[in-house]
Amino acid sequence: MGLLDFFTKKTQPSAKRKRTNAGSSAVEPDTSVDDPRDGGVDDSVNEQEEGEERVSLSEYEEPDRNGKTEQAVKRRRRDDTPDEAETPASISPQIEQTILPSPVNQSQQVKTLLASKKQLALAAKRDGRLDEAREYMSQIIRLRKLEEETSEGKQVDLSEWKSEIPPSFPNPSQNTRQKMITLLTKQLSHQYQQLLSECKERKEKRVSLDASSIQVCKRTKEDLEWLRLFVASQPDGLPLYEYEEVERTKKIENNHLTDQQLEVFVEATRLVDAKNIPKEFYLSLQLPYPSEAHQTIKSGYIPNQANQRVEWAGTFKIERKKSFQLACNSKKISIELCNSTFFGGKTTLGTGSLTLSDLLTKSNSKQIVEITIRLRTPINGPDIERNTQKYIKLKREVAEISSESETVQPMNDYSVVDEPAEIQIIHDNVPHDTLQQPPPDKFVTSDKTVPGPAAVPMDTDKRAPPSEEEFNSPEGIQCNDVLEYEIVVCRERMKKSKTLEEKETEEDRLQRLQTRLVILGAQVSGGVLTPENYSEKLREEMEKNKGEMVRYVKEGKRDRALLLKKHNEIMANELKVMAEG
Repeated sequence: MGLLDFFTKKTQPSAKRKRTNAGSSAVEPDTSVDDPRDGGVDDSVNEQEEGEERVSLSEYEEPDRNGKTEQAVKRRRRDDTPDEAETPASISPQIEQTILPSPVNQSQQVKTLLASKKQLALAAKRDGRLDEAREYMSQIIRLRKLEEETSEGKQVDLSEWKSEIPPSFPNPSQNTRQKMITLLTKQLSHQYQQLLSECKERKEKRVSLDASSIQVCKRTKEDLEWLRLFVASQPDGLPLYEYEEVERTKKIENNHLTDQQLEVFVEATRLVDAKNIPKEFYLSLQLPYPSEAHQTIKSGYIPNQANQRVEWAGTFKIERKKSFQLACNSKKISIELCNSTFFGGKTTLGTGSLTLSDLLTKSNSKQIVEITIRLRTPINGPDIERNTQKYIKLKREVAEISSESETVQPMNDYSVVDEPAEIQIIHDNVPHDTLQQPPPDKFVTSDKTVPGPAAVPMDTDKRAPPSEEEFNSPEGIQCNDVLEYEIVVCRERMKKSKTLEEKETEEDRLQRLQTRLVILGAQVSGGVLTPENYSEKLREEMEKNKGEMVRYVKEGKRDRALLLKKHNEIMANELKVMAEG
């Protein structure tokens, strides 16, 4: 779909209008149920919508509704009437506000309910739950009636929707929005980088990857791209987020060992009575397996010092048969602390034993504080470690910023992101001259860094031209058809990539191209980019490319000059199509 289709859709009349607070009407794309991308049930839902609207008109007639509201208000006032000793002036403004709800608060609540019902209806339609979609549609029609009444300053009865109204939070300002987006970008970038490095490390060690980790890693990368698109298309909204607990599994293996090795690792020695021990000693370990020939290993000489670090490892040869499994249940490794005599003998200074039963279910068995016995894998199956970890997740929903948000005092305990705890939000009561804007974050990918949301402007005219290192960067492309051409070329290069690094680089570029394409469409649908402005941008880009082509030919970079020539041909063709259309 070319950019010309965006302009065509924008100029088509729409029967669905949304009444604003000022009383004017603005065209609103129908995001509730009849999404043109989800065909098959549009006519039935539209018929249901018209039928529900005719039926519900009698339920919300103005005289009956206003009378009911006034009676309810009078009843509440009569119940809350103060004693005779009190005067009407003794009622605080907060109590009066609870008696008579503010129309502004009701309007915001109705808007929140309407947006929630639209999303639920669209989800129900996509899942094929048409009965639920029709029920949500009837609720949407009723909420639209309430929205019209609240926009006119009237009070409505929301007792029916009381259980579905979310708790009210302080209205955020643009300052808080910037801080929140910056912190979310930091959190998501750190989370993505950590998961990506963990997956690469497991792959290099040829350890099986955790499916939950791969899923969270992919979703985090999608959240970063969505957040970037959100900043460009929603200048007055706040992204909503939540924390998700994921149960992760890790298979514990000692990959430095083979299946025929049993390792005894001595980390340090802690002697009880060092006075009776000579200056140097050694350890002698004996494994009573196999039965006909016991195995003995000895360590090097260890100096007699308090808490001496040893870090010595010795291995026994085993066979993973039933005989060794029985030996683990009944036999032990004997350990002796010895000293050599003058004629080559030995003097035993102390004895101990190491049990083998834990090796049936564990890869590592800690014993005598500083000694550990290890197998590559347990005898009776893999050693699986399970833990639960918390990850941040975007809800892909938008919370609107009120026009009065700059005058609202945020609560003292309001913070945007729970983790990390040391990062806190600067409230609006701090003077603006003391605020230090954080540097724009980077979207961290496998090999490259992409500018974060703070660096994405709505007006592309103010963007600086790409440098030599950023030649043909997705963020510098102005033409819709050029983006589609680059996407096709990028996919071809992905198929031909020979190494994992080349493939990840092309995947990253493909994500950036697709994001730029969606942002361009959002600017058109939002009215930021008009056909006249778009045509002018293309002509300016073509002139700039011509100058760059001459420079690249002089520098001997003919491949870049040919690519810019191809871009100019595509842009000239798109201008021709727009002129003919």
